[in-house]
Amino acid sequence: HAIPTMTAVRTKRMKLVRYPTAGDLDELYDLANDPAEMTNVVNDPAYAAERARLERLLVQSQEEVGWSPRVFPRNLQRVRGETGVLVDLQAQRGRLVDGAGSGVLGTVETAADGSWTLDGGRSPMSLAFDRRRDPSSWPYEVEVQFRVGGDGVLLSTSGPDSGFSVFVEDGRPAVSTRVKTWITTTTTIDGPRLAEGAWANVRARVDFNELSLAVNDTLVERVALPLPLKRPTNSPLLVGAPSAPRATRDTPTQPFRGSIQRFRISRPDVQRAESSVASRPKN
Repeated sequence: HAIPTMTAVRTKRMKLVRYPTAGDLDELYDLANDPAEMTNVVNDPAYAAERARLERLLVQSQEEVGWSPRVFPRNLQRVRGETGVLVDLQAQRGRLVDGAGSGVLGTVETAADGSWTLDGGRSPMSLAFDRRRDPSSWPYEVEVQFRVGGDGVLLSTSGPDSGFSVFVEDGRPAVSTRVKTWITTTTTIDGPRLAEGAWANVRARVDFNELSLAVNDTLVERVALPLPLKRPTNSPLLVGAPSAPRATRDTPTQPFRGSIQRFRISRPDVQRAESSVASRPKN
C-alpha cells in the first residue's frame, strides 16, 4: 500500500514517529502543549534532549521485541519467478545473442573488446513479453556496462498499470518505475554525473517494496516504493530504446546511442540469502 512503514514511541507528554524505510522527516510532538499534533518540533533545539531520550527508548523497545523493517507480507511470494540469469546479451560476430535462451536478436556492430554499438535506429532490439523476465516478478536486477557518450534509454518496458526504465539523462544514469492502481506513482533515482567517454557499470534492482541504484559498484540510493510493482507490463523489453507509451514521466524519449559491453537481467535468490542471515546465531 501507499503508507510507508512507521515506528513510534510515546510517553505521557511526548510522541516520536520515525519512517525507517522511507527516509521521511521524523516527527516529534509535545502532547501536553500540542494535543492535536499540529507542530512538529523534531528540529527544535529546545526539544533536543527529549528527542534523544525518545530515540534511545525506541531503539531499546525494538531490540526487546526483535522488530525489523523487512517483514514480508504473508500473502505474497517473496521471490516471484525462477532465480538466476534471465537475459544475457552478448555480441558474437556481428550478431546480438541472448545467452539466456532467446536466441539471436539482430545484427550489431561489434568491437574487439566484445562491446556492441547501438545507433539509435528505428528498429530497437526487442525481447517478447515473458512474465519470468518482467519487472513485476521481483526481485529484478538489471546490470548494464556502457560507454558514456550521450543521453538515452538503455532499457524500457511499459504497460497500462506499470512501467520500468533504465536510462541516461544529462550524463546521469537513472532508474524509474511507475505503478498505477487508484493513483499513479512514479519513483526515480538519479545517479552521479559520469565522465564522457568513460565506461560505467549500472545496476538497478526492483524488489516488492524497494528500488535501488548502484553505479560502478557504489550504492547511490535505496528507496521505498509507495506501491509494489505487482502487475505485469504485458509488453516487450526494449533494449536501447523507449517504450510507447513512456515507461514513466521521467523516461527520456530518445534511444541510446553508444557502446554496451554487458547487458544482463537476473533474479537474485534473496529468499535463500535472507534465510541464511536469519539462521545465524546471535552474539
